[in-house]
Amino acid sequence: MPKVIVDNTKGLYQVPGSGFTVNGLEGLGSLAPTASETGSASGAASVSTTSSIWESTGVEQVVTLPDGIAAGQFKRFRHHIEAGSIILRPANFDDWTDATSDSAKDEILLVWTGAAWRVIAKRGFTLS
Repeated sequence: MPKVIVDNTKGLYQVPGSGFTVNGLEGLGSLAPTASETGSASGAASVSTTSSIWESTGVEQVVTLPDGIAAGQFKRFRHHIEAGSIILRPANFDDWTDATSDSAKDEILLVWTGAAWRVIAKRGFTLS
């Protein structure tokens, strides 16, 4: 998976490597990167954090994702510890309804378009 970078000069682009970097974006306000959240049960992921790190606990877990705060908001979701599958189900989506992970270290990067969550990159997640 390539490294994804976002900055004021070039916008969103990829370089060799891995990870996600936000460089000097101005005027983001509440969209600025924040601490990640962790979870281990079915429920709702927060749109107030940039990253959600979830572990499955042996049963299929459905994690819902509310609409974003503003267009351009990024959300990274990672399946951290695998003991069952995780289904990420956004309130509004762009060409998909569920993103399913069956393995630890699966990740998906989304952007809120203002109307729906759009997939930017994914590793291991299956879209349906």
